[in-house]
Amino acid sequence: MKRLYGLLGEKLSHSLSPQIHDFIFQHLNIDGAYFLFPVQAEELGGALQGLKLLGAAGVNVTIPYKTAVMPFLDEIAPEAKTIGAVNTIVFQNKHTKGYNTDYQGFGLLLERCGIGVV
Repeated sequence: MKRLYGLLGEKLSHSLSPQIHDFIFQHLNIDGAYFLFPVQAEELGGALQGLKLLGAAGVNVTIPYKTAVMPFLDEIAPEAKTIGAVNTIVFQNKHTKGYNTDYQGFGLLLERCGIGVV
């Protein structure tokens, strides 16, 4: 059964995320599908509840909802709390946990480029 993933945001018609993720899923033999979930601000909580009920595996979160989504989550990772923004939500057993992967990604980029931060 395909695992459900997607991008949660306001205006998403320009996004290439489904094509990128579907390519990665095929390449890595992951039985998943990635969709765009355009949502209005007043529907954000309901959208998360709906994704829980559908058994979604996870979603990425884009502007303007990186902070607005936080009150609707069951748990927030420490780095996301510190940063004050969530860009990834994982759904497990109807439990939601928000992460901020930008933090680690940026750190890995600096490391790869040999840039030290004091």
